Amino acid sequence: MHMTYRERFRRLFAGEEVDRVPFVDLMDIWPSTIERWKGEGLDRHATVDTVRAIVGVDITFPWESQFGLDITEVRRTYPTEHSRLASRGRQRR
Repeated sequence: MHMTYRERFRRLFAGEEVDRVPFVDLMDIWPSTIERWKGEGLDRHATVDTVRAIVGVDITFPWESQFGLDITEVRRTYPTEHSRLASRGRQRR
């Protein structure tokens, strides 16, 4: 079974079977690393995208460009177990 990165992430977060664990590269591949690898036998025409394909990188930053996410919205509060319990306690009084 071969999946696109979108299918892989959606199925993973839905608790369904995936073809492999998604690979998220937070730092990306440095051009200096590619140049070193070319000296060690990597094809001299290889690019960052070539190396990502070889390694199997699913996502690199910026994530918003790949998923269409708007990360400019800042959420001020996040529900936590503590806040849920506190709100239940206030409702009982």
